[in-house]
Order: sequence, then C-alpha cells, then structure tokens
Amino acid sequence: MTNDKLESVFARRLTIIICHLSFVICHLICFNNTTKAIEPDSVRDGYRHFIMPTGKPVEGGYLGFWELAFVQAGYGVGDVLSVSGGFTVLPTVAFRSQIGFAQSKLTFFDEQGLSLSAGLNYLRLTSDNTFLHGFGVLTFESPSQTRVSGLLFYKLSTSTPNGPDNPLIVVDVVPYGQFSFIYNEGLGGGLGFDTPLPSNPNVRFVA
Repeated sequence: MTNDKLESVFARRLTIIICHLSFVICHLICFNNTTKAIEPDSVRDGYRHFIMPTGKPVEGGYLGFWELAFVQAGYGVGDVLSVSGGFTVLPTVAFRSQIGFAQSKLTFFDEQGLSLSAGLNYLRLTSDNTFLHGFGVLTFESPSQTRVSGLLFYKLSTSTPNGPDNPLIVVDVVPYGQFSFIYNEGLGGGLGFDTPLPSNPNVRFVA
C-alpha cells in the first residue's frame, strides 16, 4: 500500500474516532447539565426538532456547538421573526466541503398548542452545490409537551456545476472522494416528532 493510501485510510479512521468521541462528550455534558429542571409549561429548543424547524419562534438568542462539529446560532425578534445559521467544522474535511445554512421564518400564530410558520432556507451542501428553499411548517404541542410537526418545502433555485436544469448532484467530500444523487422534484415534505421521557422530562426522544 502506498504512502498516500495509508495516509488516506489513517485520516478516515481518525475522523471517525474524533466524531464518535465528540458525540459521547457532548452528550455527557448535556446529561450533566440537567440539574435545573425544565418548567412545566416550557420546552427547551421549541423552535426545532433537532435540525428540522417547528412552527414555534426562536425566543431570545442561542449559540450552540452540536456534537462538537456543528456551530449554530439564532435570534428571535419578538414572537414573529426568527433567524438562524450554522456551519460544520468536521475535522480533516476541506472548507469547501463543509455544510452551512442560513434560515429565516415568520411565525403567524403560536397559541392553544398550534404554531404555524413559513420561511426561507439557504443550504450550502458544498461550495459548488447551493440550494434555496421556501417552506411552511405546522406544529401541534400536547399538554404533555409532545410535539408533532408537518413541513412542506419547495426548491426555489439551485446552483451546481452541472447547471440548474440537471438533476444530478455530485458532492465532493475533499479529501475522501465523492457521491452523487438525483434531485429533480421541487416539492417535498417532512415530519418531526419529539416527546419527553416519563422518568426525566429534561431528556427528549426525537424522530
């Protein structure tokens, strides 16, 4: 095996180890910081199901470093306008292959367990592949703080090396290689769900 191949294999294994360690450390920190109980009528990070947005607005501001590989920040203006953005910092992956996004949404109502929002999402899959989507999301929250969301999105524009009319998306993950997929439909949807564990309301199951 050549030196280049050995270095590539070593780099890949090192990235996997670092990501797994980051995941463990982040969750240990989260679990050790649950001494302050959540108020009965509040949900931490109610504006999202992990990554997918909910209909609820961002309250105040936040700054996070998820899994020690994804920096994200956001701010809410009143209970109406929410803006957020983030960028990955995956070790050994080139800057042009890191993922980033910027998003804004307007919350039209948030009362009696129902929330409705609509907004724009700019996705940088890599520096060569960027997408702009419009979306709308409706969220229902039960008295037990279980939340269910339905989201519809539409691809407004695409910028790729193959041109906006070519559905083939080729993603270069430098220095590890590339993969491709077909993205030819403009309309899509998603479902989000999370609920607190009965034994510990500070821990939520997210799907």
